[in-house]
Amino acid sequence: MAKVEALPAESWAGVGDRFFGWSLDMLAVSDFEGRFLHVNPAWERVLGWTPEELTSRPFLDFVHPEDRAATVEQARRLMDGEDCLCFVNRYQAKDGSYRWVQWTSRPVPEEARMYGIARDITALKEAELALQESEERLRLALRAARMGIWEWDSARGTVKITQGVTRLMELESRHLEWSLEPFLRGVDPSDLKRGQALVRSLGGEFDWTFRVQGRTGAWKRLRTQGRAVTDLHGDPVKVLGTLHCLEESEPQGDLGKPSIAPPNSSP
Repeated sequence: MAKVEALPAESWAGVGDRFFGWSLDMLAVSDFEGRFLHVNPAWERVLGWTPEELTSRPFLDFVHPEDRAATVEQARRLMDGEDCLCFVNRYQAKDGSYRWVQWTSRPVPEEARMYGIARDITALKEAELALQESEERLRLALRAARMGIWEWDSARGTVKITQGVTRLMELESRHLEWSLEPFLRGVDPSDLKRGQALVRSLGGEFDWTFRVQGRTGAWKRLRTQGRAVTDLHGDPVKVLGTLHCLEESEPQGDLGKPSIAPPNSSP
């Protein structure tokens, strides 16, 4: 293997210039008066502003109005000597649009300067916002359909639920994460045993109807549909399902109709 020679000290200045010029992230040197002193070419590639335009105005002029107060506060902390490890704000591009930018910065008080690395995270932020909107639409749809979603994690022994499950199961608490035993406390034991056997036997999708007793003592018939992930022995390691109500009161009529009477009682 060829020996790699260390660069002489005088050559490191050139290496630093190449890092500054070639970096895909936006690099900036700012003063304590709130102005950019030096920016690298990545700024023009991401935002469209030339270095001359960026250094001719206070950097706050480029920040989204809703983010200016937080930006001023972060700058104050830097001037007090605190490092900035992760700060996000929006910068206006030359075409009028805004880009989400994540900062890592370090102050040098004796120079009255701040050295920052800014990364364009617009695509990530837009995906995050789209996911939040999708989750909100799902919550509204589940509420309108009077349904809920639950997920059981075998390794942790916990069940995560939505508010819809809380209402359907008539749980005493509004907590959205439960240990398994209190979560299933109101389920009819015979139905619970059948449901556990069903999940093990299918090892995949399942459709289970069961009775649960609410806080008032009344029984409901609920239906859950979902999918189980099992290990090599066929035991479920994670189960995800939806839940909705089939009946909320004991039906009248012949014995051929489903009953939600309490266990061991006559319909």
